[in-house]
Amino acid sequence: MFFQKIKGHEEHLSEFKENLLNNKFEGVYLFEGPKGVGKYSIARYLARYLVCSGVTDDSCGCENCKLFPAIPDYLEISSNEEDIIKVADIDPIEEYVTLLPFKGKKRVILIDDAERLNNTAASQLLKTLEDLKSHVVIFLISSHPDRIIPTILSRSKRISFKPLHPTTITELLKEKGVGPKHLDEVSRMIPFLSHSILANYDVYFKNILLVQDFLVGFSKRDEEEIFSTVESIDAEGELIYFLEILLIYICDILKVHFDDRHTIFNEGNNAVLDKLTAEWKRDICVAALEKIRPIIKDYKKGVNIKLRSRVESLVSWIYLMNQKEKKDAQNVG
Repeated sequence: MFFQKIKGHEEHLSEFKENLLNNKFEGVYLFEGPKGVGKYSIARYLARYLVCSGVTDDSCGCENCKLFPAIPDYLEISSNEEDIIKVADIDPIEEYVTLLPFKGKKRVILIDDAERLNNTAASQLLKTLEDLKSHVVIFLISSHPDRIIPTILSRSKRISFKPLHPTTITELLKEKGVGPKHLDEVSRMIPFLSHSILANYDVYFKNILLVQDFLVGFSKRDEEEIFSTVESIDAEGELIYFLEILLIYICDILKVHFDDRHTIFNEGNNAVLDKLTAEWKRDICVAALEKIRPIIKDYKKGVNIKLRSRVESLVSWIYLMNQKEKKDAQNVG
């Protein structure tokens, strides 16, 4: 059986199985779609099947399968610490494609985050693609295919991967040992998260607690304490996770304000939401949403934004608005 541990993407997997059985894999494939959707995992499975020297399935006991990925017929390239792929990173490809398979039928190259090829590296790769031997298969993995040069795109068989259905993701989270309480907290959030919750569920759960703590008693804190929170989250590289959860919580607060509880995202947090709704006014929530959404939208589009400075500007504005609400309430009193 092929792809025993892969869930979802049934249409693609069915086609891949047929192509494997009929030895129809050749040339360059571009797997594109959101981060964490399973593109890389499926490409790795395909690579192992293609270099297999025995029975091509998940239970194969041949030497290539046992040693994979540390075998001569497989080459994997990804971005370096600078988040780019340079000529030096892809230099091994030039000789690699000229050699015949060592034990299997194919030689396979996988380039992860292919949009990070710089111009020089992309041009060199293009020369390889123009005269690719039939025994070489290349998988390009990308979450931003629009950044790949058109001449490489035109030589690739593009396969688009859509996000997994929330039900499938929930099942996979259960298999990972995530308990019912946490599943209740995230089940409705899943379609609105930028990163794969399967790969980052611990980070998202952590930021659920951070957002709750951030919102509760917000108006009683001073500005220095609030900026310190943003700084510590940024130091962990988790600002976008925090921002997405913050957006969802503010949406839920508004839904409680408008008596629309049946559509809230955090089904298991009614007590927390009631407390937050008493503290956060509708006008501030509506305006905050208008400011948060463009930041997340730019991030998802891959726009080079200064995330921390924009988040700091956002929380500074929220802080000032809360202070104004406090003064207005005191004046009325």
